[in-house]
Order: sequence, then structure tokens, then C-alpha cells
Amino acid sequence: MRRFLPLTLAGAALLLLVAAGGGDEQQSRPQERSPVARLERVASGLDRPVAVAAAPGDARLFVVEQYTGRVLLLKQGRRTVLLDLGTRISTGGEQGLLGIALAPDFRRSGHVVLNYTDVRGDTRIVRYTLRGTRLVVPVLLLKVEQPFDNHNGGHVAFGPDGRLWVGLGDGGSAGDPGNRAQNPRSLLGKLLLLDVDRPGSPPQIWALGLRNPWRYSFDGTTLWIGDVGQDAFEEVNRVDTRLPVGTNFGWPSYEGLHAYRTPIEAPPPRYAAPIAEYPHAQGCSITGGIVIRDARLGALDGHYVYADYCSGRVWTLPADAPGRGAVPTDLTQRLGGPLEGIVSFGVDGARRPLVVMQDGRILRLIRP
Repeated sequence: MRRFLPLTLAGAALLLLVAAGGGDEQQSRPQERSPVARLERVASGLDRPVAVAAAPGDARLFVVEQYTGRVLLLKQGRRTVLLDLGTRISTGGEQGLLGIALAPDFRRSGHVVLNYTDVRGDTRIVRYTLRGTRLVVPVLLLKVEQPFDNHNGGHVAFGPDGRLWVGLGDGGSAGDPGNRAQNPRSLLGKLLLLDVDRPGSPPQIWALGLRNPWRYSFDGTTLWIGDVGQDAFEEVNRVDTRLPVGTNFGWPSYEGLHAYRTPIEAPPPRYAAPIAEYPHAQGCSITGGIVIRDARLGALDGHYVYADYCSGRVWTLPADAPGRGAVPTDLTQRLGGPLEGIVSFGVDGARRPLVVMQDGRILRLIRP
């Protein structure tokens, strides 16, 4: 389940420190812990922002607010409301306006895709067109009924194939009581592919066995997913998007690398074990991150960075880390303490990493 808790945030002036070359936190020597980047404030005072998007080479940022249902355009300190879905969404807990993606041909088409829960609590994937300072001409791409009010997933992202990748949770409650994540006839607990240029075309199930994918991102043809756990473990999945359809991430047979439902006679077909996990002693709700591709950030370049929403811990993994059981580097203390409330990562138009905080801030990772 996605947890939304009261926040006690660290101050805005934060240093991001990382051991050159990565490695285990306990093995890092003090002299390696020198600042390689800092977090600067891009925006503040937003109302529960949950996602940010930008087009390559574009100085504008597109931000969605979960409970207000607003899509905001940020540019040079100014904010413009492009769309207000306030009367058309359900709110509270894990519902609301949850995701945004700009089409690969956004500069030509102006297409923007939103993911939200409607007034009935069902998931809607809708394509809009930016005209001037308004998002208009809504086109429904997909509607999925939700049996419960949690585990909606909510993320949308365009992949290297140009199609829209939609991550849906297992439908909610605890333990996937309907076994929807493993049911090939259900769209819940799946990664779906949509052709946004062909409204009405059926979605393709690319992968199954997800509990609640809360943020995923592409690094070339590699897909990284943060999948929220049940009672004990949070997990990071990494998979090659060139694989044929049918990858199975294991839920509810597995939670992280551990059996959740027992006995398990054999792993599911095409089972892809997570590359990394962490127990609930370290946090309770993963926020999937991004692979940083920015030579200006030195040792962070080429590393996947992710966080825990509840505890505020932040970790990094080399993008080429060996699979299953990779050991991340814990950056939490090198940030000056926990950063509770990290809800999303992203990049701006110059590919500089962004961090979205539930307290209303958007931060950018830059050189010290």
C-alpha cells in the first residue's frame, strides 16, 4: 500500500554526498565522502505535487498536484494552470491525479497524457493537447475499474519504442485477494503498452506480477521499477524492454526476494527477481527513481537513484550492477539526514535530475 504520512522534513539546504565509485555504505572511507552535488530549489509552495515532466531542450516544467487535480506549467518563476480536474477526480489516500507524460513528438503534437482516478475511483488514462496555455481535447485512451481505493499505480511514461507504458497496481486491499496480478485476463498488477495515436486500440499486457509500481523510468532500453511491498520488503526491478511480452515480477508469490504465499512449488514462468530490496526496518514505501546520465554530477553519473517515502532514506545502484541481490549505497546521512516525503524523481529539459517532495518543493540536483 502507498502510505501518506505527516511529514517532518529536513531543511532545504542539503548536500548530496557520495563515495566515488559507489559500493557499500559500511565500506566507504571518510575521505571518499566528499560533496559531488547539491540540491537547489526549483519551486516551492505547490499543493501535494506527485510528478514532473519536461520535453528535451524545453525550459518549462509540467507538474501535477494529486488532490487539487491541477496541471501546472512552471517557467521562470511563473505558474500557469493548464488544466483543473478538481471536480472530475476522487481524492484521499492513494487516489487523485497521479501521473503525467509528454509524448515523444510533444513539440509537434502538443500531446500530454494524464493518469488519474475518476469520481468512481476508477483509473483513467487520458490524452490532452496543449494549445497556448490550456490542455484541451481530452481523448480517453483507457479506463480500468478499481475494486479498492489503493494500489492504483498511477505512473505513465513513454518508452524507447514510442508507446505509452502504463503501470497498474493489483487493485488494492492486502495480499491481492483476487489474485489479479497473476491473472492474464485482468489488467491489474500489470505493465501495459498503449499506442496513444490509436485511441480505442486495446492495451497489450507486457508484464505481470506487480503489486503497486510507484514510479518507473527508462535508461535506454532498460526499465527500472520501484514496486511497493506488502508487510516486509520493498523492491527494485530492472528488465530489458527488448524481451518478449510475459515477464513476471512474482507478486503475490513473492514479496521482494522472499516467498509471500506458501508453499510455492516453482517460480512463476518468466519470473524476474528484483535486482535489490530493503526491509521495512529501513522504510515502508519505495519511490522508484531514475538513472542519472549527467557527466557534471561525477560519481552519480550512471547510477540509479531511488528513495523510501516514509523513512526518507535514499540509495544508489550502478546502472550496470549485477542482477539479483545487488548491494546499494545508502546516501541518507550524506544528505544531512532523512528526506521524508520524496514522491517522485524526474529530469528537466536539460536532463538534470529533479526530486519531487510532497511538502510542495521541487529540487534540482546540480554541481556543488
